[in-house]
Amino acid sequence: MEFIKKELIDTINSMNDENILEIKQRINRLFEFAELSKSIWGTVPNFLDYNVDVIDGALADAQGSNDDLKFENAVAAEALPKEEESENNIYKPMPLERRLKGGTLRRNNSTLYVPEKIIRTNGWVHGDYITAIGENEQELIFEKHSDSTSADKSNRVELDYCLVTKRADEKYVIKQHYNEGILKPTLLNGVEHEFVLDISNVSNFRLQDGYVVAIAFYANKPHEFRIIWLYTDMMEIPAPPPPKPSSYYKEQNSEKKLKWNDTELKILEGKKIVIVGADFRANDFIGLMDEAKISYRILSGDESDARFEAAVRGKDLIVSLSSHTSHRSSELAKSLAKKYSISFRAAPTSISSVKRAIVHGISAKEIPFHSLF
Repeated sequence: MEFIKKELIDTINSMNDENILEIKQRINRLFEFAELSKSIWGTVPNFLDYNVDVIDGALADAQGSNDDLKFENAVAAEALPKEEESENNIYKPMPLERRLKGGTLRRNNSTLYVPEKIIRTNGWVHGDYITAIGENEQELIFEKHSDSTSADKSNRVELDYCLVTKRADEKYVIKQHYNEGILKPTLLNGVEHEFVLDISNVSNFRLQDGYVVAIAFYANKPHEFRIIWLYTDMMEIPAPPPPKPSSYYKEQNSEKKLKWNDTELKILEGKKIVIVGADFRANDFIGLMDEAKISYRILSGDESDARFEAAVRGKDLIVSLSSHTSHRSSELAKSLAKKYSISFRAAPTSISSVKRAIVHGISAKEIPFHSLF
């Protein structure tokens, strides 16, 4: 409930003459979510552990919009020239210019922004030739046409899986990163280096001690680094607890706690669910589904259209894991959900979020494409 109240206050404070309708819709969705949660669980889940950008991204995904397509900072939003559009609304392949966050496709005097999520999901690099398909720049689908021949010419440096640490002086810094699951010092030109986060970085991502992020900077300007990604699926990882005597673990194993409560088990038994994306967490999801006696399929999102459609046909719910699905797979999942009248939810990859999305999607099918998880 505290999260909902804070979001309502922040939303109202951000209202201006140009966004009144958007603010009204946002407030209505928050109240709607609170009412539904109260009816299903008897309380409103607290999202204070999650970054607000993740939830806003899920809302945008559910509404079929793509706020990520907004240009940021100095990248100007310019219309694509009509003379370069084919009859099938397919624009010629353009080399990707990798920016600190996201990238751009340029031709003549036009500039088109490619969101960070799409680039990361597809593993694209600087210089890859990308085709944009769609009637306007707000509804484009990006596809790779051919490999880069200039990837090594990029001046951009990216450090993944960086651990955010709060110092004694209250400043947030990055001085370690995960490499194959092991924490190692963050290096700059071969020397251990500490990146100090400014207030705007901390505020924009609502960072806390222990969060894991990716940063990027230009090789000649390392101190002008930028946070480009928050690993939401790693936000639930707790600090290692102190060791306990072996008798403790024997007692715990003999009384294994269920992941679902009795009401949820009754609602979910026999349901058929498809999860799209984050197949690297398949083992976690399998345990979750098996306990509730759910029939399930887990898709990577890279399947062909025909295989994708065959997998979702006749199912009760599709859950799209928004942090680890491509634009193409997310749109395909939504279109097939509409085609076959299947409930659809978008969620981060944390187990608790997936659980809420599943229960909500099965219990509230009458609310189409509603995603607040």
